[in-house]
Amino acid sequence: MSVAAQVRAARIAIGENPSRGHRIESAVFPDLRAIVVKQSLICYRVLPTHVQIVRILDVRRDTWTILKAPH
Repeated sequence: MSVAAQVRAARIAIGENPSRGHRIESAVFPDLRAIVVKQSLICYRVLPTHVQIVRILDVRRDTWTILKAPH
């Protein structure tokens, strides 16, 4: 439950300051940004009217393989 609460808090923080995350290179998701909350990588895009959370990944996994373009 505490991780879920921290992810919700991060979602609010992203909405208030979308540029806070680090840019991530991804052929699948252009203009992707991310922040780490505990063991979760919250990946999002800043769109003209809103912030779109694309994925929430466990950082213990190979996140680069998940985010890169399929062959």
